[in-house]
Amino acid sequence: MDTFLPPVEEPRGLIMRLAYYFTRKQFGKVLTPLKVHSARLPPAFGLFYSKIGTLDKKLTLAPEMVMLIREQVARLNVCLFCMDIGRSIVIQASMNEAKFDALENYRTSPLLYRGGTRGAGLCDGIDDDEKGRSRHVRAAGASSV
Repeated sequence: MDTFLPPVEEPRGLIMRLAYYFTRKQFGKVLTPLKVHSARLPPAFGLFYSKIGTLDKKLTLAPEMVMLIREQVARLNVCLFCMDIGRSIVIQASMNEAKFDALENYRTSPLLYRGGTRGAGLCDGIDDDEKGRSRHVRAAGASSV
């Protein structure tokens, strides 16, 4: 599975070049999210990353529901790295892995139905265009759906 955006192999700014250098030094390679996502954003956006933990503590959803939604968003965006990190968090937190395995069929899976809602369904419109077509339909070249 390829990412929707090609990785940026040679970043322009000094801060990004330093980030590439230090991640390559620490992990032996530049991590995909850094090459695909972070390299396209202004350096100041990195400050937002540091606030994610604080914002997570303010969420009122159950941690498992939060992870289910994040995993579904990662699947929609074809972020294999995000999916792997999410799965490791699920395993560390001893969450029900079967629910995460069932995400591909969340509309019909009895594991993901709770309290009259299907949480992964919150992601249904995330990648829709103004005509309501999903990115996958647009990618297939359908002109009217």
